[in-house]
This record gives sequence, structure tokens and C-alpha cells, in this order.
Amino acid sequence: MADKKNGDKENGEKIEPGLRSLFVQAIKIFWAPVLLIFISLALYSGLGSATGPLLFSFALAYLVFPLIQKSERMGISRRWTILMSFFCLVGLGALLGLLFIPPLIDDFKEFSTHVPEYLDRALQRIEILLTTYGLPIHLNRSLLIEHVRSSLGAFDAKMVATASSWVTSAASHLMTFILSLLNSILAPVFFFYLIMDWEKLNRGIRSLIPPHFRQQAQSASKSVDRVLSAYIRGQLLVSVILALLYSAALSIVGLPFAVIVGIFTGFASVIPYVGFSLGVVAAVFITLADFSWSQMIAVLIALFTIQTLESFVITPKIVGDRVGLNSLEVILFMIVFGNLFGFVGLLVAIPAGSILKLAMRSLLDRYRKSPAFY
Repeated sequence: MADKKNGDKENGEKIEPGLRSLFVQAIKIFWAPVLLIFISLALYSGLGSATGPLLFSFALAYLVFPLIQKSERMGISRRWTILMSFFCLVGLGALLGLLFIPPLIDDFKEFSTHVPEYLDRALQRIEILLTTYGLPIHLNRSLLIEHVRSSLGAFDAKMVATASSWVTSAASHLMTFILSLLNSILAPVFFFYLIMDWEKLNRGIRSLIPPHFRQQAQSASKSVDRVLSAYIRGQLLVSVILALLYSAALSIVGLPFAVIVGIFTGFASVIPYVGFSLGVVAAVFITLADFSWSQMIAVLIALFTIQTLESFVITPKIVGDRVGLNSLEVILFMIVFGNLFGFVGLLVAIPAGSILKLAMRSLLDRYRKSPAFY
């Protein structure tokens, strides 16, 4: 019995130094990356309200950098290109702010006040149409209209409350106002230095990748960059083109608030199928309220013609097949990311789904080459 106790004691003494040495070895290996992660998180937390301008500047630099490379190949220095890009963006923003945004805001306010009226007349015509074809259905128009009116009122009240809160905060807390002013100045400063040191930043990030993973990581980053650049730059351009086309076409057929509906439909097309569907619903309700059936057919022809152009000409020419998702995969990823992350998930479903598909394809290739496959 005593021999057994002595044996257990000896085994415990052998195991304990082994675990201790393993723990010490793990500390020697991982202390530096863990400390780097901790410092990075502390710095990120310390940025506070400057995080937004920094992330915005990083995204803008990522989108603009190919233009910088093209200008350098043409012999134009990077500093001049950055200055020209900055002044063009500021000038475009000022032009939009002075000429286009105020009328759009006025149109949106007028449109929101007319929505209950349009909805009431549209539902009334639907009831008449259904009764004509032997389907006497009486819709609860008053309840639906009251719900829409209260929703619009809540939206306006929320906007007013947000604006009032911001003004009160800026007036009562001078430091908050100064920081918000500084943040608006920080964005171009961050953008300038990020663009100037973009290659250096990329080399620094690549140097952090372990050497035995570096080649795979570079290959994966190239694939991700190809998908993201193709989708983001292409989709922004497609949305602008669609907004202009929808606004022009709906104005030609005489739809009230054509510009509002056109811009909304064009930019909502970032979410596949959703933008066009919402545009059709809005246009149909407006035409049901005020237009004849022939005018409704003209509106629908205009919408479907532009949608056909977008599907077969505009998107293939600008975005192409570089995103790498077929229609079924687009729908499935929209459902998955929408359920997981809500509205934000719908916005990022296509690029995130494309990257996930690339990752799954790479994992499948590694699995097929692994001993587990044979």
C-alpha cells in the first residue's frame, strides 16, 4: 500500500514539471502576439469618436487607390492626385448640398404627407377592381392608413428628436462639439496619410503573417480584393446609373415624385431584387391613386425595361461575373445573412457570401489533398 502511494507521488512529480514546462513554453511563444493584440485593442478603444472617421478614410482609400496607381503610371505625382481627388469630392459634396439635396428634402417631406392619401385612393380602386371581377373584398383602409400615418409621424419625430438632441448636446457640452468638429477635419487627414503610405501599410500587415502561411494568405487576399473591389466600386456606379435612369424614365411617363421614387429604387438596388420590388410597389400605388390603367402600364414598362437593362447590360458590363455567385446562391446568402444580422446582413450578403464561397472552395481543395480524403 505504501509502495502504491509512493508510485502515485512519483508520477505526480513527473507530470507536474512537464505541465509547468509546457506552460512556460506557451508563454514564451505567445506572449508577444497576445501583448500586441492587447495594445491594439487598447489603442482602438482610445480612439473613441475618431474611430468612425478613421474607418471611413480607410474604406475611401481602398476605393480610390486604383485611381492613384493609374495616375502615377501617367506620370502624375501621388500628392497632386490626392489633392485633386480631395477637392473633387469636396466640390461634388458642396454641389449636391447646395443644388440637389434641399429640393430632394422638400420633395420627400411633401411625398410623406401624401402617402396616406395615395394609399387610401389606391386601396379604394383595388376594392372596386376586385368587386368588378366578383371578389367583393372590403379592406380596412382606415386602420392601415392610420398605421402608415403614425409610422411616418414617428419617423419624423425621431428625426426631430435626434436633431434636437444633437443641438442640445453641442450647446451644453462644448467639448463634444469640438470633438465632432475635429472628427470632420480628421477624415481628410487620415485619408491623405493612408493613401501616401498604402503600400507600406500593406507590407506591414503581410509581415505579421507567419512565413509558412504567407503564400496562402496572399493568394486569399488577392481573391478577396478582386471580389470586394469588383462589387463595391461596380455596385456604387450601377446604383448611381440606375437612380438616374429610373428618375428620368418615371419623369418622362409623368409619375408624381418620380425623382424620389427613382433615387430610392436605384440605391436600394444594392440589395438584389429588393430595390426593384420596392420601386414597383411605390410606383403602382401612386399610379393606382392618380393614373389611368394605360399610364400604369407605361410606368411598369419603364421600370421593367430599366431592370432588364440592369440585368443584361449594365451590371454585366460594370461588375461582370467577378462576384462569382449565381442567382440561387444570391438568394440563399441573402436569407442567411438577413436572418443572422438583419438589415446590415442584407447589405453585406453578396460580398460576404462571395468571400465565404472562396473560403469554402479553398477548404474543400485542402480537404481533397489531405490524408483524410484517401
